[in-house]
Amino acid sequence: FGGYTCFGGPGVSSSQTLAAWAPGSTPFVTPAGSAIRVEAGSRIVMQLHYNLAYLTPDEPVPPDLSETLLWTLEAGEALEKIVRILPYAHLGINLEAGEPNILENKDFDIPFSGTIIGTIPHMHMLGTSIRSELVSSEGESTCLVDIPDWDFNWQQFYAYEEEQFLHVEAGDVLHLSCAYDNSAENQPVINGEQLAPRA
Repeated sequence: FGGYTCFGGPGVSSSQTLAAWAPGSTPFVTPAGSAIRVEAGSRIVMQLHYNLAYLTPDEPVPPDLSETLLWTLEAGEALEKIVRILPYAHLGINLEAGEPNILENKDFDIPFSGTIIGTIPHMHMLGTSIRSELVSSEGESTCLVDIPDWDFNWQQFYAYEEEQFLHVEAGDVLHLSCAYDNSAENQPVINGEQLAPRA
């Protein structure tokens, strides 16, 4: 790949997320006896977001020194459980230009049975709060994550303690609720200038 010009995925439709990390967050470690399965011959794509605002216009970009470390099973060690990172993203949102209070809700039907070991809340610069809940087929609701004052730097993996793991059944629902501020005052500053709000 030649690089990414904006936020987004790896550009491969068959991709599976292995991990995500931001400075200051802890490493993603799966529970004992479990792992994310990577088939032999797979290609791992790493996407990095940089901030080069501190460079002068004639200063060269320093070389990338990023690396990633993977834990692997020891020879003869058996995999007891497979971990998957499943993206449940609300891609149909519409943030009206200039609107300071936008609430978006989305329900996702869960088509499998398994165990939830953590969550990765994710929004970008205009997000103000995010909450997700697991709603069982009997109507019982359990909070998965609730961040009432969202910060872009908080998009990380929030791992649960083992006693907090949640069993999920096919037919349960993941309810996602996100709030956004698309007002003129909340726009990002690019190259020293605050952008105008746009849809």
